[in-house]
Amino acid sequence: MLNTAAQNKENFITIAENDAIAVQRAQNELNAAINCSDQTFFRVSQNLNSIYISTDPIVLLTGIKVLSDPIARKRCFFALEASLSESRQEILAKLAQLIDTRSSLSQDLGFSSFVQMIIQGPPKSALHSQEQVAQFLLKSSAQNPKKLYEPWNIEYDMFKLRNAAADRVRAQLNIDTKPQIDPLRISRYSISACVVGLAIVAKSAFGLNIIETNHHTNSKQGCWANGVRRLEVSDQYSNVLGIIYLDLEARSGKQSVGASHFTIRCGCDIASKYIDSPSTNQVIQTWGFCQNDNVLRQLPVVALVASFSQIVSHSDLETLFHEWGHALHSVLSSTSSQHLSGTRGATDLVEFPSTLLEACAWHPTILEAIDNANDCEDTLVLQEPLSVLRAAALIDRHVDSIRQLRLAVFDQLLHGNHMTSTSKVEQPLPSIESALTYANSLVPLYSRPYSSDLLSFIHLATAPATYYAYPFNRSLAIDLRKSKLFDLDAPPNMDIYNFLTAGSLGNLDDIFLALEERRRTKRDQEEKYVFEKEGVIIS
Repeated sequence: MLNTAAQNKENFITIAENDAIAVQRAQNELNAAINCSDQTFFRVSQNLNSIYISTDPIVLLTGIKVLSDPIARKRCFFALEASLSESRQEILAKLAQLIDTRSSLSQDLGFSSFVQMIIQGPPKSALHSQEQVAQFLLKSSAQNPKKLYEPWNIEYDMFKLRNAAADRVRAQLNIDTKPQIDPLRISRYSISACVVGLAIVAKSAFGLNIIETNHHTNSKQGCWANGVRRLEVSDQYSNVLGIIYLDLEARSGKQSVGASHFTIRCGCDIASKYIDSPSTNQVIQTWGFCQNDNVLRQLPVVALVASFSQIVSHSDLETLFHEWGHALHSVLSSTSSQHLSGTRGATDLVEFPSTLLEACAWHPTILEAIDNANDCEDTLVLQEPLSVLRAAALIDRHVDSIRQLRLAVFDQLLHGNHMTSTSKVEQPLPSIESALTYANSLVPLYSRPYSSDLLSFIHLATAPATYYAYPFNRSLAIDLRKSKLFDLDAPPNMDIYNFLTAGSLGNLDDIFLALEERRRTKRDQEEKYVFEKEGVIIS
């Protein structure tokens, strides 16, 4: 796991000294986290009175997360800051060059800023202007409580708080406490059971049927390794819509990465004039086309890839449902051009179905089905009540929301959005330092401004000016669930279904209108209740 640790054993710092008990405790905590018996990552003095940790950034991050001694965590943090400060100027120079190039490109294309170019498209975004994005971020930032953390305490505190919240619920249910076990990270579900849950979500949310056409074979249906599953997706009329490959299990030689969605072949509909062509059958057989209701369709093929062990944690289950949203978006997309299909749209539209389906990992019906299908025989797996997991998850939500808003604000500032409802497009871009200062002040997370988390933000390189999509879609998903416009126990919402079928040409306008109508109805009902309570007759 920590295979990038520094091999030079002189690159160590002291995290505990002159205290044999503190040294033993730190050694136990690092051993449990790193699971390594050699001295590559940490070492103890011969008199067992001091312990040293490698200055490799990954090892230092591990120390910040697991060491119970706040002084040890603080030493790890400042060692990490020192290692990053050496490359700070290089990072700033490269980032400044990227921003300048993007600004020049957008102006050459007739846009006032890179943010405007990204938002106004093509393809157009869900939020139609940089002012709308700014207003959303400012409003969301104002609604978040300003609780501040020390940067070396936050990860460890979250871990402890998740345990404490879970233990409170366990106590109410007369369940034994599980000290030092993170309920969201402990292995819980078999992969086969998770696949059952994915199929139920597809059926409940969109009326889709999922059929596994092979299992644990690499000799048929294009599977590339043992353990890869090939899922055939069809609608209620048995029309095949696409193929999804699930490559979820870790194996030797496979890169260890988080769950990801990959498009192998985009779907698209072919003009009807080609349907009666003599070569149609050959095209269908050669290129993977199918013919449904006089429409010739290139079937989409996508893959979900992860490196899970045989048993999946609840945190991993949430991630899997997120990627499942991307996969279903790709499969349901029905456009005349493959370049407009599925997840090739604006980021704030692409992340809508994936964020929406994350919540399915908490739906009682889905979890009951997964638990019933769970074929895990590991006695260490904790089958805890859903309320315990919820209590632990709520602890994470606050910090996750602040982190997303903080990064989104920084991202917008760098690329031309000045975070005011009356921003003038002729204003010059802020410097990176002033953007860091403003992001830290608008969305404070730490007791003092540390910027290493913002400068190491990989999204700035891979998908600039779009990170607002994540907090925006989380907020939208919450509204849809609260208003019952997305409800797995009700018939599929056709506005959401139609959005998916439109591919990158889809928009959220109908969904916004439905939400506003639902809010208006709720306000009317509440007003009527107040009048009736006061004895006022309503005609």
